[in-house]
Amino acid sequence: MAQHVESKTNAKVKHMRKLGVSRAYRYECNSFLCDGLKLLDEAARSGANIRQVFVEETELEKLLSGRDWLSEVPVYTTPESVMRSMSSLDTPQSVLFECEMNLCAFCAKPRMILLDRLQDVGNIGTIIRTADAFSLSGVVLDGCADPYNPKTVRAAMGSIFRVPLMECDCLSAIDAYRAADVSVYAAVLSDTAKSVCAIDLKRAAVVVGNEGAGVRAEVASSCENLIIPMSGQAESLNVAVAAGILIWQMS
Repeated sequence: MAQHVESKTNAKVKHMRKLGVSRAYRYECNSFLCDGLKLLDEAARSGANIRQVFVEETELEKLLSGRDWLSEVPVYTTPESVMRSMSSLDTPQSVLFECEMNLCAFCAKPRMILLDRLQDVGNIGTIIRTADAFSLSGVVLDGCADPYNPKTVRAAMGSIFRVPLMECDCLSAIDAYRAADVSVYAAVLSDTAKSVCAIDLKRAAVVVGNEGAGVRAEVASSCENLIIPMSGQAESLNVAVAAGILIWQMS
């Protein structure tokens, strides 16, 4: 039976609001804010731990229809104004829920993409989604924007619940890959870098770098460098597009 929450000052409402705006609070709680009915279904199908669900009071019947598993999850109805106060997104949907994080301990496996200081949450979400599409072993983050930011979660869609996410320093990860006999490449704009067309990435890991600065020099110099050949006038590719090409090559 759903409980009703009427006030924006309710402790649970404040908790959900803080999950949406504070990275530190998300990691303290080991959970993050998700938005929308489609994402809720993806979380359930992926076996994610859904801690609680908020729904606009007029949408309760739609939420409960065909979702018997919700009987095991706390559900709260709220007015639209309270729902909007909880969301950090410009266009919140009628369902918000709290989900447990799925960060994994780092393990050096082939077919992984390493993100070196990426700061655009949309790029990170897109890369996570692409990694899911091609069944990568995981996405490693070093100094990046939070993968559990609500905008990242929305960009990744349901993939945020399925792709193993690991936080690890790139240099430490490269050492671990070498010890595991996994080749590591850094995607760089360099005349001396090898063309990705000439490299077999099926047993490799690849580093892509910050949107403006690229891969750090110390990271690039610690592994082999590759480049995606381009025939047009553009100076470079968007990092999420480049990562998509590299992920496809790994597959």
